[in-house]
Amino acid sequence: MSSTDTSEAAVALPVAEFVGTCGQNSFATCAGGAPLGSQIAVNNNTDLSGCVQFNDKGCVYGMTFIKAENGIYSLEVVVDAQGPSGTGSGYGHLKFVDDAGTTAKLKIWDSSRGNHTCQWQSNGSKLVSFYWTD
Repeated sequence: MSSTDTSEAAVALPVAEFVGTCGQNSFATCAGGAPLGSQIAVNNNTDLSGCVQFNDKGCVYGMTFIKAENGIYSLEVVVDAQGPSGTGSGYGHLKFVDDAGTTAKLKIWDSSRGNHTCQWQSNGSKLVSFYWTD
């Protein structure tokens, strides 16, 4: 492949299946937990925008669970999302729970779509559930 060829496909991450109730103010769980290096799916769908929703058009499009590489934290979730839109619409809130019972929280306020990162220190290595609220 030449150095100017940009058609090389990105490496797909393994998918970890979570089961949950779609819509606002809900949660999803993964039997056995999602291992590090996983793309998150809810109800067999990696496009989470129809399921993980906040008020005023806020939603999560996708998530990956990886090992944090900064030397301070051990776990990281990268969230492709947009927060609620409009004056006074607030935040989209996410809470993650790992297999050690450690929780981490992320607030998404920007109504433009983008990547948001949540990092935390834990002895855990699997993501077992996550919650979303307005």
